[in-house]
Amino acid sequence: MSVAQLNPIEQLRSDGFFEEESRFRQMGASLTIEKGKDAIGSSLHDQDIGKDKQQPGLFTQTSMLYSRELKNIARDKQSLASRFGVSIAMNILFGIIFQDVGRLPNGNLSDTNAHFGALVCVVLSAM
Repeated sequence: MSVAQLNPIEQLRSDGFFEEESRFRQMGASLTIEKGKDAIGSSLHDQDIGKDKQQPGLFTQTSMLYSRELKNIARDKQSLASRFGVSIAMNILFGIIFQDVGRLPNGNLSDTNAHFGALVCVVLSAM
């Protein structure tokens, strides 16, 4: 058994077993922050040292984004294959549905609707 288990709390306090409670901030008391330090006491004045304040140009940003995207495409071949597979399947489906629609004359309203439907499907599949 330890000292704290064998002796009453009053005796432990009088013997100096506990640290002074005045040293600690009481729950609910307001926190005072020193100037130049954050809430946990770290210094704030060294945070901007060595940082470049100028943003990279448009060409640099674009080239970095393209190179990152090309690396991601090369790494994730399964996703790329599934994207191409879905696109091919949907376009084949649209081709079967709207086969020979372009050869119909525009005199009939249903033929015009078929032309418009085919164009909408082509535009949607291109997105």
